[in-house]
Amino acid sequence: CVQCGAGKYLDSTGGAVCIACPRGRYGEAEGATACINCAAGHYRFTAGGSACDPCEAGRANGLAAQWAPSACAACAAGTFAAEGSEACEDCPAGTSQNMTAASACEDCPAGRFEGSTGSTAGCTSCAAGTLSAAGSAACAAQCAAGHYADTAGGAQACRSCPVGRAVG
Repeated sequence: CVQCGAGKYLDSTGGAVCIACPRGRYGEAEGATACINCAAGHYRFTAGGSACDPCEAGRANGLAAQWAPSACAACAAGTFAAEGSEACEDCPAGTSQNMTAASACEDCPAGRFEGSTGSTAGCTSCAAGTLSAAGSAACAAQCAAGHYADTAGGAQACRSCPVGRAVG
């Protein structure tokens, strides 16, 4: 009796020839009687494989049993994907991404914000007297009495007015 190695299967009882799993499918264990479809987010380019390859970061594939790396489509601007993803995700609020095939989104710098998801336009400067930390979806309310945010588009914290000075 023949026991097929990983990446191959025996399709009938009493069969004498091991068959390589076709592209887009794999055989993870010895003695298999069938092959397994590659999961969404993965592909298998060559026949006879014991595992599937994940789509690269910045690319996604929502269909099972894919064999070509080109089945992993590049994410559009404003979206991203980790390695092996089934779908690209919108960049969260507080971030932006204007490149395609991104594996991550860029946090808005301190003093800037992005309130919506899937942004491709970059982050907006906070108004004078308001501030935000890096990765913010909104700017904070104006500084308390006797304090100021010294510049629009970059303030990270409110500062106390110097002695003898007031906001105004």
